[in-house]
Amino acid sequence: PTEVTVCATEKIYQHGVIPTNIGKAINNARLYVLDSHGHLSPVGAPGELYIGGAGLARGYLNQPELTAECFVANPFATAKDKALGYTRLYRTGDLVRWRSDGNLEYLGRNDFQVKIRGYRIELEEIKTALTLHPQVKQAVVIDHEHNGHKVLVAYLVTAEELSDDSLTEHLSSRLPDYMLPASFTRIESVPLTLNGKLDRRALPEPVWGNRDSYVAPRNALETQLCTIWQAILGLERVSIDDNFFRIGGNSLMAIKLTTAIRHEMGIDIPLNILFNYKCISLLSQWLETGNTKSSLLNLLTPKSTATNKLFMVHPANAGSEVYEFLANNLSSTYNCIGIDNYNLCTDNQIDSLYQIAQIYRELILTETSIDQPIRILGWSLGGQLAMEIAFQLEQLGAKEIQLFLLDTIINNDEIKEFRDNLAISSEHGPIIVKLRKMGASDTYINKVLAAIPFEHRMTNCNLSGKLSYTNITLFKAGQMTPYCIDEIQLAMGKLITKISDNNISQWTVNPLVITLLNDYYHENIIEAVSIISEKIINTRSIKDNINIT
Repeated sequence: PTEVTVCATEKIYQHGVIPTNIGKAINNARLYVLDSHGHLSPVGAPGELYIGGAGLARGYLNQPELTAECFVANPFATAKDKALGYTRLYRTGDLVRWRSDGNLEYLGRNDFQVKIRGYRIELEEIKTALTLHPQVKQAVVIDHEHNGHKVLVAYLVTAEELSDDSLTEHLSSRLPDYMLPASFTRIESVPLTLNGKLDRRALPEPVWGNRDSYVAPRNALETQLCTIWQAILGLERVSIDDNFFRIGGNSLMAIKLTTAIRHEMGIDIPLNILFNYKCISLLSQWLETGNTKSSLLNLLTPKSTATNKLFMVHPANAGSEVYEFLANNLSSTYNCIGIDNYNLCTDNQIDSLYQIAQIYRELILTETSIDQPIRILGWSLGGQLAMEIAFQLEQLGAKEIQLFLLDTIINNDEIKEFRDNLAISSEHGPIIVKLRKMGASDTYINKVLAAIPFEHRMTNCNLSGKLSYTNITLFKAGQMTPYCIDEIQLAMGKLITKISDNNISQWTVNPLVITLLNDYYHENIIEAVSIISEKIINTRSIKDNINIT
């Protein structure tokens, strides 16, 4: 960029190098990837690129406010840097992440990219899709705060009247659901500043609710549901055919909605039901049939009198029932509450680690509060989810979190490459055999198989950031899995066995405690019930350094 005399990184491109690899710092340049709190991002975690070192401009001529915003003090400057005058950083607005080989990977711009419900969204992509509609002359898409949550809203200049339904249908054929605006507002022209840029402040308040196809409630049940929906969504009117997730709702608000229905109507609606029956007309039909289904929270130790709670997050390809024996062993110390697999309870599967963790986080907060100690256990993918939940809880103010991870493995570039090349179908055989031994029905097995691609993609998701307050105990499997059926699995297994901390240390500020289970491998580590339960019960505090016991 011009602000650092044009060039700050270099990369010699060869065949096979991804075009988004922008290389390493040139001589006398300093590169930092920082999260939204100004902390250094771990390898693989996205953040904004800050540039320091030689060649930084003094600022923008006659623009002191912009200069103060973009040129900031360098809190990471060493004594040598200070002696050389490298005391400032330039905020580039570029989203990047470190690769394990020390190169930077470019992800996009902060200006036109927003993060909503865990998804990074390019606003220009939605705008382009809207303008492909023959009746849309101009379009603007922005993120907007609505009822405490960020949502997408669209502003349109149209040639003639155009219904929200037709716009949604048009976009649905081009974009995934999470990129569909929650509101379409018609304007006469797009307001611009004197510099020709969008004047966000001149845009009107978004219009909420589908104005084109309002259907009134038909009975007392639907009337009561409409009232609750309107209160949760902050809308004056809700049609019984409005899709909750198309009129401003999201997974967090869905939890608030089910809680409100429980309090005001005395009806317990499992979260997965709301994801399947998205409008009031369908939800009321489900309620009238007298359906009852289990919640995602599974009380594993219902007879326990312990006051301390331990939340157990399901692994991949299973629910929280896999923790039954471990929970029984812990029941005198902990009231164990399982978190069941969302993707096994719905036809609306999710492959975003962030989004699933949001749902589970809110479920945990129905049982405890931010100011209380929170303990979470997870095996494999369950541990990855536990780490993401912990990060989100920290953002809400939690400072007393203890995680117990059963051989959870965090990706580096090598592992991710192995997983990308792994044939998902190769995972089916051992899973089917295991489930049949457990007595699982064909219906359940088919649900597990249908969820595998989503969980595979979830495993490859990066964590949102480094844990600042959370304490972690890792139970590391000492044996390599015996289930390798091809060379890729064999090579990946050997690599993972050699990584002493499963790549977890770089994601936590506090020292990691490692218990090495020499006689167990990844798939049977859950059988080390006595060792794991004893360690959990005896966990009081974290030592100063990583300990392997």
